[in-house]
Amino acid sequence: MPVFFAAGEEALCREASTLTPGVVTAGVKRGLLQDGLDHLSFEEYSKAKLAAIHLSPGKACELIRLRAKAAADLLRSNRDQFHIPKVHLPIG
Repeated sequence: MPVFFAAGEEALCREASTLTPGVVTAGVKRGLLQDGLDHLSFEEYSKAKLAAIHLSPGKACELIRLRAKAAADLLRSNRDQFHIPKVHLPIG
């Protein structure tokens, strides 16, 4: 079954869109440190990822519900829209 819906941090939604064309997403929070985290140690990275701006719980639930319904409707009407790209090994 193809991935057709992803919800959570906006970075996850961007990555899901890149990796699985056609996926419907619902970004409900945004990390405060978006880029340039590769140089951080594990401990620094763990602390950096603690800060985020969130939608209110009600708005997040509403967005997720609406986008999940849209994804399910698209899946029913056009299943071929969703696909997983071929991955060529080795994966680095």
